[in-house]
Amino acid sequence: MNTLENRPAENIHVVRRSIVVLLFHGALAWILLAIVYFTAEWVLAFLENFTAPALPAAPLLAAAATPAVPGAALVRFSILLLFGAATLLIVLRWIFKVYVIEPKNVIVRTGIIFTNETSFDMEAIESIKVRQGLFGKLFNFGTLILYNPVLNRFIYLRDIPDPYLEARFVQQLHPRPDIIHFLPAR
Repeated sequence: MNTLENRPAENIHVVRRSIVVLLFHGALAWILLAIVYFTAEWVLAFLENFTAPALPAAPLLAAAATPAVPGAALVRFSILLLFGAATLLIVLRWIFKVYVIEPKNVIVRTGIIFTNETSFDMEAIESIKVRQGLFGKLFNFGTLILYNPVLNRFIYLRDIPDPYLEARFVQQLHPRPDIIHFLPAR
C-alpha cells in the first residue's frame, strides 16, 4: 500500500484514473456491443429465412454458398470494427486523462488529439472532500473534490486510486495547511 513517506522528494505527483474504472468501462462497452452484435445476428438470420428462395433439392448446395441477405458480411464486419474502436477509445481516454499535483498547482490534462490543460492555484484551495461509492470502497478508488472559493468552483479529480492518501498529500503540499479543511465523506 502507498504511504506518504514513499512519495518522491520533488513533491510532484501524477495520478490517473483507477485501473478498476478502466476495466469496468471496457466490460460495459463489450457487453453493450455484444448485445448489438447478437441482435444484428438474430435480425440477419430472420431476414435470411424470410428471403430464402424455394429451390429444388439439387441446386440447394450452390445456393447455400451465397448469403440470402446482401450486405450481411458488411454488417458483421462493421460491428466487429466497432468493438475494436470502442476498446481503443476507452483505453486512450484512460491513458490521456492525467491529474498532476504540484506544490503550487493542481493540473488537469485531458485530450487524445487536442490536449486541454487546466491549472488551479494550490493556494486558493480551501477545502478537500473525498467521495466514494460502494465499488470505490471495495476497490479503493474515489473522487477527490477540491474547492476554490476564488473561482467559486469545485475541482473534481474523478475515480483516482487511494483518494484519502491523495487528500492528505494535497493537504501537506498546501502553502497554509492549517487553514485547509479536510472533510471526509460520511
